[in-house]
Amino acid sequence: MATLELAIDEGVAAQPAKRGRRLGLLFWMAIGWMIFMFAVAILAPVLPLPSPTDMDMLERRAPFSMEHWLGTDGLGRDELSGSSMAREFRSWSGCVHPSSGSSSVARSAC
Repeated sequence: MATLELAIDEGVAAQPAKRGRRLGLLFWMAIGWMIFMFAVAILAPVLPLPSPTDMDMLERRAPFSMEHWLGTDGLGRDELSGSSMAREFRSWSGCVHPSSGSSSVARSAC
């Protein structure tokens, strides 16, 4: 039976691998965006945002501006108010849905 003998240099094997930058710019931009959207969802009822159902056909697919921070969709509705109200609804429905179950653990989730 043949055996394989490997010669390992002790100096090379003992050095740990060097780590590069841990968290890059793109990571921090993504974290900032998530914090911004989370804050908008929490503060949606008190922010002076237009109604997410109001349509302005002259502003269809408008790019972002001071009036519409995230622009408008194909029907002229404000994207920021629509996404903030949807996030607020999802947050509440995420807490209400498990609490409607029969187990006591699900009721104490929110």
